[in-house]
Amino acid sequence: MRKVMIWAMILAIALAVHPVLAAKKKKPKRNPAARFAAMDVNKDGQISSEEFLARKQPEQKEAAAKRFAKFDTDKNGLLSREEFAAALAARKNKNR
Repeated sequence: MRKVMIWAMILAIALAVHPVLAAKKKKPKRNPAARFAAMDVNKDGQISSEEFLARKQPEQKEAAAKRFAKFDTDKNGLLSREEFAAALAARKNKNR
């Protein structure tokens, strides 16, 4: 009887802790519009290379600058909402 009670307690604890652990693993993805708005610091409706690189770590900036140049399809030095959304969609499809 005592073994059954111990196993019941272990099971109860495991079931109680599992949702908490699962919640920590999942990071909510922001939608493209929210990501764009967060990066568009001056709220001009476009992301400059400075805005794009601002939140990157120093060791990430070179690769990020190359991505920015690739995403900037009209080569005007700014990412429009459309260019940003297309870049995210292309990256999402590439990772599948």
